[in-house]
Amino acid sequence: MNENPLLKALPPETDYVTYLTILEFNLSRDQLPTLHEILQDVTLTTNIGWDLVHLLLPLLPESKQCLQDVARLGNPREVILKVTESLEAIGNHLVKDEDVDSESGEHDEPQLPDEEAESSSALSPDAPVKRSPNDFKTLTLQFEILLDMLSVLHLRIKTKYPSRFLFTSLKAILFAYSHLATEDAATMRLLEFVKQFVQSKKPELPSRSSSSTTLVTVDPLSSNPTDRKVSETNETSNGTPSIPDLEALKRKMETLPLSAPDPEAQENDGPAPNEMAIQTREVQSFLTCALNDYIEALPSVKEAPGLAWAKRLQEAYHPEKIIPGRQTHTAMFQVDPNLTHRDEILRQFRTHAYTLNISPSDVISIIQQPDPGELTGEDTFPAFASQVRFSYNGSLYLLSAWKYYQAIEDQQNPPSPLTIFPEHAQIVGNFIGNLGKLQKDTVVDAVLLLGLHSLHHDTFGSPSDEEFKKYLQNLSMVSVSSQLDTVRDNANTLFTSVLHRHPSESARLEVMMDMLEHCPFEKLKAVAAGCLRKEITMAAYDDKAAGEGEVSSIFASPRALEKAAPFLFPDIRSALGKPSPANYPSFSDNAPYYLDVMNLLYVLCTSPKTFDNLKIAALNDKHHIVKFVTTLQSIVWKYQDLAEGGEMGPPGPELEAIEMELLLIDNTIDRTMDHMVEAGLEDAGFEGTAEPARDAELEHASGDEMVDVVAERVADVGLGETEKSA
Repeated sequence: MNENPLLKALPPETDYVTYLTILEFNLSRDQLPTLHEILQDVTLTTNIGWDLVHLLLPLLPESKQCLQDVARLGNPREVILKVTESLEAIGNHLVKDEDVDSESGEHDEPQLPDEEAESSSALSPDAPVKRSPNDFKTLTLQFEILLDMLSVLHLRIKTKYPSRFLFTSLKAILFAYSHLATEDAATMRLLEFVKQFVQSKKPELPSRSSSSTTLVTVDPLSSNPTDRKVSETNETSNGTPSIPDLEALKRKMETLPLSAPDPEAQENDGPAPNEMAIQTREVQSFLTCALNDYIEALPSVKEAPGLAWAKRLQEAYHPEKIIPGRQTHTAMFQVDPNLTHRDEILRQFRTHAYTLNISPSDVISIIQQPDPGELTGEDTFPAFASQVRFSYNGSLYLLSAWKYYQAIEDQQNPPSPLTIFPEHAQIVGNFIGNLGKLQKDTVVDAVLLLGLHSLHHDTFGSPSDEEFKKYLQNLSMVSVSSQLDTVRDNANTLFTSVLHRHPSESARLEVMMDMLEHCPFEKLKAVAAGCLRKEITMAAYDDKAAGEGEVSSIFASPRALEKAAPFLFPDIRSALGKPSPANYPSFSDNAPYYLDVMNLLYVLCTSPKTFDNLKIAALNDKHHIVKFVTTLQSIVWKYQDLAEGGEMGPPGPELEAIEMELLLIDNTIDRTMDHMVEAGLEDAGFEGTAEPARDAELEHASGDEMVDVVAERVADVGLGETEKSA
């Protein structure tokens, strides 16, 4: 007589509830082969399968086969509910919000035998959240298997409203995935799950579409979830890829051995007329939400957001600006397997979006509207496809992915750019917002990518004065809010390029004056000073700037500089106070501005024609330019004395960074003053201590060379603030 309790107590020896209790207290890894044989009884598995999910998950990977049995033979409606509960338990285990953790306590988890207690803790709502690598590995494996089960279960359900089951499942998947998005295995399995809803087709222009394509679905019989059953199917009549007929897939499932029909199905239980449209929209929305979670979980890469889209696009468009000897972000993504894998995953998201019939115009129409905010009524089943919303940020990421990868990889068919005005301006306003709405760097990177792509294709548009100012105001604030160098640099590039492309000189000058006079951030004042320098330089060398007997450009005459002078050359001694360790942070914050003003003076005094046309000598008499420069240099020297005397802090990286910053400013002033003297501006005399020793390497360096030398030295001591300021 067989003494195995799992066999001895089989119904009809006991009822189903009693048998489940016996299973709960006797199930172990050693019993799994026996349970697998028992579960081949369709009647038994239909009645108890749904209650086995939470018992089998902690026994993975050995219990995988039994979980597949439950998915194939259990009541699909009941098992789906248990699978979604388990996905929610994964999310609750990892969520950081204590309120969500407390809500997860409502789920009662049956106790396993002592030998399984350790593995079961991964899903126990009351277990402490350790988030160890093994914990993530365990939960990721459970996530993968649960998605395998859903791939089978959704094909088995025969009901009038299959979209309701799909809605619940997709919501649970996203909740779990949002906390596992850093795990590549979870992302790859999620993309495999989406594959069953799409037709496999390489993305290409609609004009290249073929008359047939291949449908890829998970083979529910295979123990390897990567195995596929392939069948041929036709596209829709207009050649546009669409979600396949789930009823056809269900009929296929019913012909496979070991699969059971839906025991609760009615003879006339065909899907309602609008169900296909709702399910298609649900999967489309799901893809944008998953894309949002994936991108926002990526760690930054060398002062750039996780995909460094804008930075890499700039490197492709302007290779002449790449500093020799420095590794580019493009090269990093080519040689680092982990970074290369990020691009591969994004290509899969893009492929699925195309095969799900999401078009660029679809997501453009979404992101050009104001952010609708958090989803409301998320527990209400949609009655119409239009009630299913895409992820707002996910839509932005999807559009940016299309633009980036097509621009880089398919140069024969470049993507159509947005216009700067009004299209990109609307997107900037929606995502960055007036006065620099705080946003994730990944969002800002995607927005900047779209702008730089449009700028490259010269689609400026015709903005009103108000649109122009608001657009630049939003961009300028990215320099203040972002913590990443490349994001600030790309925002400044887009800002200055758009500013200089406005056809009205008066509009350009008004923006610069507004920043110099009213902006509270010195970094932005530095941007304005740099823009003014570029305008003056361009006007000075533009043959059209000078007409017969008069100067046509406001930047080639004294007018622009006369307006800006009070803000370019203020009384800095009263503003900065007496040099002291306590006042140095304020001085350091102003350093980028001082450097740009010095560079502006350098340009003004280098060219005799520019010096005369702009009447710099008269400007000096009125606004005391020489006094501004010598006062600034005396302040720098006093801070250098303090640093040399040990008053700025003990020896170490922080003091070395301060010394490098002061050295950069001091050498920039020296270089500028040499040209001021050559141009004829009288020396007003120096205040303060004797001049410190000069640095031979910086003495004769150009402006760009000087910044590079100092930046490399700062990098050697482990700090980057001087490079950022420079």
